[in-house]
Amino acid sequence: MIATLDAPPALTAQPGGPAELAALIRQTVEGGARRELLLWRPALAVPGGARALHRRLIDEAAAPLRRAPRIRLFSLPDGTLVAAVLPPALALETAEASLRAVLDPAAAAVALHRLRLPEDAPRLLALLEASLIGDRAAPAIAPDGAEMRTGPATLQALARADLSAHLLRQPVRRLDPEGGAGPAWVDERPNWPALVAHLGGASGERPDAPLRAAVAARQAAELGRAGPGAGAVSLPLAPAALATGDWLRMDQALPQAMRQRVILCLDLGDLLRAPGPAMMAVRFAGLRGYRVALEVAAAGALDLLTPALLQAMGPGALLRLGWSELLPASVSAMGGLQSLGAETWLAGADRSGAVAWGWSQGLRLFQGSLVDRLR
Repeated sequence: MIATLDAPPALTAQPGGPAELAALIRQTVEGGARRELLLWRPALAVPGGARALHRRLIDEAAAPLRRAPRIRLFSLPDGTLVAAVLPPALALETAEASLRAVLDPAAAAVALHRLRLPEDAPRLLALLEASLIGDRAAPAIAPDGAEMRTGPATLQALARADLSAHLLRQPVRRLDPEGGAGPAWVDERPNWPALVAHLGGASGERPDAPLRAAVAARQAAELGRAGPGAGAVSLPLAPAALATGDWLRMDQALPQAMRQRVILCLDLGDLLRAPGPAMMAVRFAGLRGYRVALEVAAAGALDLLTPALLQAMGPGALLRLGWSELLPASVSAMGGLQSLGAETWLAGADRSGAVAWGWSQGLRLFQGSLVDRLR
């Protein structure tokens, strides 16, 4: 056994880098071909003080990722390895089982993750972006299966909860380089870590689709009770929420003039995971008079956007971009935001540099802590 640890495993091919991984994501989303992926983050699994033999055992356990001819491997600057195969994923399952056999379960939970393309393209692009800017702590990918299961008890707790105590409200303002400023609307979205904990979920759990839909319907119901004096608001859109009784009752009671002041924000991840139901929700929302926005949190995901996609969101659709240090380069590579043909607002505008860049791109709608202080 010890003899097998004398030399590092041979590579079948040099791993690709960030550019090659981004290209694979784009090709998969555009072409509709599926990929199974395994993310292996050795820096999170092997402590710096680990004994040499332990580290060597882990390296040997990871050998199937490098040896299997069907696996296409990518190496990111922070040491993360991304292995991709066409289904079936037997080669990935073999590699994952080999690693889990030598890892502590707690280490495996943070260092090994199974993803799928195109469904998980936004999560993978966010990880790629964090790796490129040297941020190893974010974004945190929750362990596989760490999703809160919504049952009757959870929904009953939600019905009793004061939802307003678990919402994050931030103004979106129109800012002009010439000095003009004015409120546009309020962005309102759940503080998921706090709300999940309040409803009995474990630390780090993500909301599942039924919970997101139930909370979106509750937000809509609260909006309906606010009456015609309520200001304009943007809400995250869980596509399934539009078919719930709470939403439909609110929709029937809400005057057309108020519906026109509601912006429903569809996450790009939801669109990629289930494009059919997501676009049905978009069409329903448009027919009922709501505005729709497409949310893109990771700069790399801009590669997945096309004018045709935004046009399919309906007239007056908005684009909500999250600011990051990589956003200017991504926008430059795609030839500017004007090519998309949608009014854009920049979220996460916490510094003057973000606002200045937005102005250079023709943006006038901003959201963030810097904008917050203009109240």
